[in-house]
Amino acid sequence: MHIQVSHFGNQGIEMKLHRVVLPSILLLLPMLAMAHPQGHADSMLSGFAHPWLGLDHLLAMLAVGMLAATQIQLRQQLFWMMAFLISLAMGVYISIPDQLIPTAEYLVSLSVGLLGISLWLAKKLSHRAISCIIIASGLLHGIVHGIEIPHNTQSSSFIIGMLVASIVLHLSGLIWLNWGRNRAWSYFQTSTGLGLAASSVLLILGL
Repeated sequence: MHIQVSHFGNQGIEMKLHRVVLPSILLLLPMLAMAHPQGHADSMLSGFAHPWLGLDHLLAMLAVGMLAATQIQLRQQLFWMMAFLISLAMGVYISIPDQLIPTAEYLVSLSVGLLGISLWLAKKLSHRAISCIIIASGLLHGIVHGIEIPHNTQSSSFIIGMLVASIVLHLSGLIWLNWGRNRAWSYFQTSTGLGLAASSVLLILGL
């Protein structure tokens, strides 16, 4: 009985997370833009748009949210999403030599496949192993994002916009996986994970 109460408590919290946090973030965007000078507002909007424009970044951030959805405890869900976000922000400030940029881009595409395989094998892999993959992916994506920040933008505002977009994508991935599993599609998680892995191969071949 205690387990059932805890489970339903988590479900209630998750529903509030989906229904309150995501709309709140979207409503905050215009307020954030209005609260800064024009240059900062443009940089923030540019940062928000950036993750949506690259398929590798888009899929990776959705994948982290889907991995979070495999966990029952809200604390673990938030830990994985926050681990990626913090790693992403840290990676932006890591500089690499120009000759390593193509390698970093390949690794970013590869990270999509690793996240997809983690989703496929989520029940078999340890939490520590998945956490390491999420953190490493966040750092890699942050490094590449840092390289791609336009020179005429305010970097701090760009990063804030990018992190807000990442949160939206994480929550979208979480909701997406729960939506499929709630329809009793036993293959949904497996097929989604394998689809991410296949997308990674296509991304690498396209580079």
